[in-house]
Amino acid sequence: MADTDPLIKATRKLAEDALYTAQTCYEVIHAERRRPIFWIAIPAGIAALAGGLAGAGLPAAFGIVSAVFGAIAATAASIPSATPIVQVGEAASKLTQLRHELSHFEEIYFATLSPEQRLVRFAELEKQYYASVHGLVTTNRAFKRARKRIHAGRFLPDEPVPGSRPGEEQSLALGRKNE
Repeated sequence: MADTDPLIKATRKLAEDALYTAQTCYEVIHAERRRPIFWIAIPAGIAALAGGLAGAGLPAAFGIVSAVFGAIAATAASIPSATPIVQVGEAASKLTQLRHELSHFEEIYFATLSPEQRLVRFAELEKQYYASVHGLVTTNRAFKRARKRIHAGRFLPDEPVPGSRPGEEQSLALGRKNE
């Protein structure tokens, strides 16, 4: 099947969208896992150190610093995360799986299906994508980090795609050469 087929282009675009959205989800999860360290553990440690220094007879300013950082740690610990980590993680996994399904659809099944079957299968895969991203909470910062990781080339296949020449640029989504 020619690379100019509109359905192949749409399949590759959907796979690329799934890649970027999944990686953005992973970046959101990574940022949420760091939150307790920056907003709870570090302020609590500073509060403990300053409190200990104030208790050892050093200036009262250490007691004030201890109270302020203790309040920061307590507030951060009591505020629930705005990001539903489990939902984001499930979406990331589903999107990664969808990306693989899209790759198989193009590389294996596309040639064996009739044009009507291709359209039906693509519509099913597209519905899976939209169901996975519905209500998803991400940030621009996470997307920028995801894009940076993807552009670094971490998502290229380890082995060359059959039919590609050494040194050809590979597609981020499906391991095909870019057009």
